[in-house]
Amino acid sequence: MDLRWTWLLVLVLLCVPAVVWLSTRRFRPPEADGLMLAHVERLRALPRYRVLARRQVVWAALQVAAVLVVLLGAALLAGRPTTIGTEDPAAQPGDLLFCLDVSPTMHSDNLEVLGQVRQVVDRLDGERIGLYVFSQTTADLMPLTDDYGYAKRRLHDVQQAFRELNDEYLAGTSAQGGEPARVGDGLVSCAQHFDRPERERGRALVLSSANEGAPAPVYTLPEAGAYAAENGIVVYGLAARTTGEGLAEFRTSVRPSGGRVLSLGSRGGVGPLEQIRQIERRRLDPPPAPVRDDDPGKGSLLVLGGLGLVLLGGIRELR
Repeated sequence: MDLRWTWLLVLVLLCVPAVVWLSTRRFRPPEADGLMLAHVERLRALPRYRVLARRQVVWAALQVAAVLVVLLGAALLAGRPTTIGTEDPAAQPGDLLFCLDVSPTMHSDNLEVLGQVRQVVDRLDGERIGLYVFSQTTADLMPLTDDYGYAKRRLHDVQQAFRELNDEYLAGTSAQGGEPARVGDGLVSCAQHFDRPERERGRALVLSSANEGAPAPVYTLPEAGAYAAENGIVVYGLAARTTGEGLAEFRTSVRPSGGRVLSLGSRGGVGPLEQIRQIERRRLDPPPAPVRDDDPGKGSLLVLGGLGLVLLGGIRELR
């Protein structure tokens, strides 16, 4: 047991003797007129008198003890006793969706991303994974799934097609025109592929793009980032050769959702996609945290027990 307001407990305990002392000095009962009796020692020597006198002393001591117990319980409650425990909520299921810019300048970067995604699949445990590509429009290459065997086969086929410049997997994206991708539109389109909106799930989207800025987008990248944040989707950016204003806009756009931008070209150590997986794992399954709960039980029992003894003594006096 711990006390949140120890100072209040000490203050109450210090005030009790002061109040008792003041009450004995300022509120003494008036002296009653006594009746003069002789030979009272004979009365006090009677066995019955001694029994009654001892009983009265015991009851008086019991009443004083009861009042002290009530005061002690009240002081303990004033200190707000608490118990300290740990809370370990169940891990929240998560979805991880990869959204790749397939404009021509991103070819080598997409090969690297797909290689890292295949490594991430081996470390997943219950999460669903999906893959979408975009340029002027968006194409579905792998819907969200927790069938990791299928996911690894599909990712292998996609990576092989990218390596062989097989345009079959880019059909519908209008990537062959050579124009920069509409990154904001691609982000919104990918974000709309998260299903089961009524369920409590972690939703993370990994956006890989050079953010070169296509003309006349429906959504700018900051607007798309705000859209994802409003729908509970954390956006992580993979920056490919993005510098200056493009990188600053990329970082500003993912910040409202709680995400961050990582460098795709980093070498050595943990890759950016594995970092994202670890961040999401900690977010959806945080470590046990200490929690405080009010514990008024002991103080309440002391107060109730003391009041019960005081009430019992009062009933005895009325008889």
